[in-house]
Amino acid sequence: MPNLYHLTSKQIAAWATTKAAQNYLPKLIRLLIHAVTKPSKCDFPAGDSTSSPGWDGELYCEEDTAWTPSGQSYWELSCEAKPTNKANRDCLKRTEQTPEKTRQQSTLVSVTARKWTQKNKWLKHKLELGEWRAIRAFDAGDLEQWLEQCPAVALQFAEELEITGWEVESISKYWQSWSVQASPKITVDAFHASREASQEQLLKQLKNNFSSNQASLLNIKADSTEEAIAFVCSVLHGHDDLAAVSLVVTDPAGWRFVDKHPSLKIAIAARPEIAKTPSKRNGLTVIIPSGYSPSSNQTQNIEINVERPDIYQFEKALISLGFNEGEAHRIALNTGRSWSVYRRRFAENAAIRCPAWLNTPQANALATVCLLGSWLDSQAADKDFVSSLADRAYQEVEKDLRYLAQLDDAPVLKNW
Repeated sequence: MPNLYHLTSKQIAAWATTKAAQNYLPKLIRLLIHAVTKPSKCDFPAGDSTSSPGWDGELYCEEDTAWTPSGQSYWELSCEAKPTNKANRDCLKRTEQTPEKTRQQSTLVSVTARKWTQKNKWLKHKLELGEWRAIRAFDAGDLEQWLEQCPAVALQFAEELEITGWEVESISKYWQSWSVQASPKITVDAFHASREASQEQLLKQLKNNFSSNQASLLNIKADSTEEAIAFVCSVLHGHDDLAAVSLVVTDPAGWRFVDKHPSLKIAIAARPEIAKTPSKRNGLTVIIPSGYSPSSNQTQNIEINVERPDIYQFEKALISLGFNEGEAHRIALNTGRSWSVYRRRFAENAAIRCPAWLNTPQANALATVCLLGSWLDSQAADKDFVSSLADRAYQEVEKDLRYLAQLDDAPVLKNW
């Protein structure tokens, strides 16, 4: 099995030859920066934006680190096969285009994902010219060392290289895997509609945890465990400073990875049972997901509830996915405004379309629920009618529904 703890410069240089590398490199550098410092400005356009004119990256930091200079810095990134030639072109062009006053107050940083044998010689020569306040140069070997210090970023990059298997998963991979199962897939904007309060509560709580530097447990509840995790991942994914120090633990053995890397700040358990023996250290927040069930109510931890969106916002979100107004209204009613139900209803994977509770003997009680919708167990007449309709004792029907209600992604909800 490849060793995630030590992604090599050879692996990085081989990746640099791929088409995807040019688009992903700015994102990689951006995440690495956020993992080691707190910049006032960090602008590294990635993806389709890499072809835009201007600097590949602009950065401003108050503090100086081994990887990021203090003050203003301008970055040029490359995957070209001849790094010295590319660095010379970039340096000449940027020196001519940048006013001397700006250059004397700024650092020029040249990064290549290739191995750069002439790097030190090139750097020494450029520093002697004195055209910039300072100049730095990084190649695949430097990126290897930088990644060693940033495990969450290394994990995501390893997945980009299709290297996996350590009982942990990046938040970006989890969100991508969860959201694409439905067709049309669930977008972040649609998923977050009418959930601004939950987002703000999550971000505020994480900020408080970081400030206190204490070991923290945080419960997140949604319609299903998977939706709760997806919500956290989708929120963190939009904040590079949080994404760079976060991951999902998919197996109890994954806590060894968390223990080994104290720079990790957020660990999301993929299932509640994984959180039974989590890592515990100052500065680490362990997030425990769950669905809405009576058994998940028994907690003394701080809790955030991810409520279903209101029907107007849910319909609007569905329209943004490509449904017309009539379809959106019908789907909103049929799914009860639940993204977990939507994902199951529109899944292309038959295993997702068939929830675990569907094949249980207790699922027979759902026919009664479908016919009646709801009732009051405090009313004797309601209970008698349920018993008559189900053709069995009311206590038996309630027992089955209690069982179903405590399952993840439960088909019924009740407050006992």
